Amino acid sequence: MQILKESIRDDILTAAAKHFRAYGFAQASLRHIAKEANISAGNVYRYFDNKDTLFEAVINDPIVKLQSILTLEAYDYDHPQQAFSMLVQGFSQTLYSLIQENKDALFVMLNHPQTAQQIQDQLHAFLKRLALRYADPTDLENQGQMLLIKMLSSGIFHGVYHAIEMSHEVSEENLRLAITQYFQLHAYMTYAIKDNIYE
Repeated sequence: MQILKESIRDDILTAAAKHFRAYGFAQASLRHIAKEANISAGNVYRYFDNKDTLFEAVINDPIVKLQSILTLEAYDYDHPQQAFSMLVQGFSQTLYSLIQENKDALFVMLNHPQTAQQIQDQLHAFLKRLALRYADPTDLENQGQMLLIKMLSSGIFHGVYHAIEMSHEVSEENLRLAITQYFQLHAYMTYAIKDNIYE
């Protein structure tokens, strides 16, 4: 029995991420992915059962890494500003590393309707947990405050998406700076409305 090689699996995933990004899932071809990875089409099936399992493997890493930030609880922080700082640092560092490692996989994941919605829902839930941690519960019954949290989560998600789209047009230094400043700006805006939500 031939031993599967991790390097070949990685080559397949890299080729698949590029192919899924260029053609979408429906138009993607395992034969073309195999050609891009410089292996035979039959060899792809030794590593992945079908196109679905290959797609899931491509998007798994960015999902896991983003969720590791979004599933954190706010209860370890005594003040909302500390929690927001954690969000800024964690998100910017995670996003930048994902773009550096495999922005194609990240782009594919954020373009997939189910996973994109999953990440948006978790981002919204994260911001709502912060509000529940630091706010008077009666304030959160205000529809305007809930809409504001929803708008912030949506803005962060779409900012992440645009950072990936533009990542090939700017230097690494400017990309890192823009990502960090973007999250700092959102943290500042959220904290700036603390008189309405957090006090």
